[in-house]
Amino acid sequence: MIVQVTRIARKGGYQNLERHLLDKHDENERIKILAGDRHVFADAQALADAKGCKYSIRHLSISPDRDMSPRQLSDFVRSVDAEFGIGDQRPRLVVLHEKYGRTHFHVAVAEIDPATNRVLNSRHDYARLERLAREYEAASGETIQLSRAERAMERIEGFSSKARHKAERNSPAFDRTRLKAARANGVIELQAELQRQGLSIASGDKGFILVTLDGQFVAAAHRATGLRKNEFKKIWEAYRNETKRPYFDGDAAGDTQHFESRSFDHGKRNRRNRQARVAPDIHPAAPNTADRSSPRSLRTRRAYYTPVAQRWANRRLLQQSLTTVDLDELLRWAEEFTASLMKIIMGPRQLLSARIHEARSGVISDANIRNPNGTMLRP
Repeated sequence: MIVQVTRIARKGGYQNLERHLLDKHDENERIKILAGDRHVFADAQALADAKGCKYSIRHLSISPDRDMSPRQLSDFVRSVDAEFGIGDQRPRLVVLHEKYGRTHFHVAVAEIDPATNRVLNSRHDYARLERLAREYEAASGETIQLSRAERAMERIEGFSSKARHKAERNSPAFDRTRLKAARANGVIELQAELQRQGLSIASGDKGFILVTLDGQFVAAAHRATGLRKNEFKKIWEAYRNETKRPYFDGDAAGDTQHFESRSFDHGKRNRRNRQARVAPDIHPAAPNTADRSSPRSLRTRRAYYTPVAQRWANRRLLQQSLTTVDLDELLRWAEEFTASLMKIIMGPRQLLSARIHEARSGVISDANIRNPNGTMLRP
């Protein structure tokens, strides 16, 4: 049951309320007066004018979830009367409206009591009426409606409970429990679980959302994973930035994927760089038509390399050098480099002792080649 209350100002008049309750037959399938008559509005206005108060009529709209019997309606109106102390002398009007096969009720009560000339109590009226409505729902077996605070929270989140359940039915494989468990194990596991459920994460008007493969909305991503909106945004954006970051280590897990994802761009750049590196076979005096914006020739221009392309070029150069190098020459160069290094490290006396020992025995020995701290030196 939903109960709404409004107060009709004395200066504004009661004509709009009277027309809404009694004269709009084109908007209602049935209008029936259950208590009072049309003169209630004029009587309430006269009492408010005599008192000089701001409001003249208190209007209550009662919308039950199920049809109310006359006894249930009478009991509920009596509970409202007892809660606010309306009394029997105050003018009132009770009207039944039927629209689209459902009924709701309107109660109009004068603000001024003609017996006591006192204004109807309105302190915390919304909370008091909401408590009476929850008590009626519990007694009659109706669906317990959300409180005002809960409805406000749903408006902040942007999704009502009915809208969420309807959207979640777009994906039969949607499982909130599995998503929360996967999120607890890390973002990679969450991404894998989303793929198993046929979902993906997209940017919505109020944050990240889960959508099906054909783009239908399923749920808010932070609610489905059990996180606050800002927490999920921070985690997901960090994951996206990490997956999009270029890798420069050949052993990195995402290096091949990153290189392949941008192979098309690199191909165009390499073709452009190849033209810049290779000079055309033309006469030296011929004008440079390939690069009209620069007076320099293409041979002197510096080629542009992307980090990935440069690394692959260095690898190919190293492999080519290893296949053409002379190993004997490399060994001789290593021996000469070691000897020159030993001359720097060893003292004159140690070097002379090593040469005398080598000359006597004919075998290179490191028995006497030691540093002053005792560590061995190997030429």
